[in-house]
Amino acid sequence: FRMQSESLPSPRCSRARFVPHICVGGELCPTHASEADLALLRSLSDVQDDFLDGFDWAALAAGGGKGGTLLAFHKCRGKAFVVKELSPSDHEALLRLAPAYVVHATRHRDTLLAPFFAHFHRPSTGVHYVAMGSVLPAPVAAVAAASAPSVYDLKGTADDKTLLYEGEKRRDVHKRFFNVGMRVCDLASRKCCRPFAAAADVAADAWAPGRRQYAAGKQHARDVRFPLPAP
Repeated sequence: FRMQSESLPSPRCSRARFVPHICVGGELCPTHASEADLALLRSLSDVQDDFLDGFDWAALAAGGGKGGTLLAFHKCRGKAFVVKELSPSDHEALLRLAPAYVVHATRHRDTLLAPFFAHFHRPSTGVHYVAMGSVLPAPVAAVAAASAPSVYDLKGTADDKTLLYEGEKRRDVHKRFFNVGMRVCDLASRKCCRPFAAAADVAADAWAPGRRQYAAGKQHARDVRFPLPAP
């Protein structure tokens, strides 16, 4: 996740009871300094401290994001959650932003920001995790099976993308520094590099269809509009 600290309120809200450890899938996992803030959200959302007791660690799998972190869906008492690995930078960001985030989420109960309910560390692997409320009852494949025609990953930035369009899964084709063909094609599209056009056409044969579909999906995800009911 990416949040700008200046966009969130700075005053701290009243804290809930600090829980130094949380049981996750049969393992006792230490929580972080953000726990007292996130515990308040659990309390307000009627999520018990033991909501991750039955979590299945083996269910963690690649979530499709650029960072390659793992995630898994979990259900407890009729509520759906997502448990996701945190990169070191996201872990530090959550520690820094949790107080202001919880102030915002408690003052604006109709916020569209995902509810974060736990932030913990797994001693056996040294990995940090966050547990969030899920608006999806299952992974994307199961959502597609339930007849959702399109699924989007929306961040409110230029990194929005289409995961599923009209029932067809969209494959990620990233433009990385080591994909020389893509770079050549980009250069050839500029007036100063017209001499490279022939080489670009050859390189494009290998990547253009997938890359163009992926780029079009990102543009579509930025432009799509969703009607929301009035609060």
